[in-house]
Amino acid sequence: MPADQQPMLELKPPRRPWLGLLAALSGLCIAVGFCMALLPGIHFLEWLALGFLGILGLCCAGYFLPGNSALVITAEGFTLRFASRAVFYPWSEVDYFAVLNRRVVAFRLYDTSERVSAFARRMTGYDGAFPSRYGSLPPDVLAARLNECREQFGPTVG
Repeated sequence: MPADQQPMLELKPPRRPWLGLLAALSGLCIAVGFCMALLPGIHFLEWLALGFLGILGLCCAGYFLPGNSALVITAEGFTLRFASRAVFYPWSEVDYFAVLNRRVVAFRLYDTSERVSAFARRMTGYDGAFPSRYGSLPPDVLAARLNECREQFGPTVG
């Protein structure tokens, strides 16, 4: 997304109340696992594995933090931000949006786009999908809104 472009709409995924519990349990696993692994005993590897499982859980909690994911819609296109990566798609490359499996919003790009993925098209029929839900919008409403934006701001075909 261009830096001077103001977002028309920015949707973030809903709050995940289980993230705090995951982080707390991960911290407990790290503390107990590594402390018990330092004690002389016969289950060194099991306690060490518990500590590393806690580190993995903490990484997972950080991956799903609400600030790491967003859908930003502008007059130029939309930006998908997930896990601190951002990908911008201009409206001129997007053919349409649809709902896949009644829970995921997927999109198909024009064949002239450089981002067309032959593998993804063979597997799903689409070129990309949104990694999570945004706000309180059901997938069909979000797809309809995105199609409206594409028609309003995209290139006129005719």
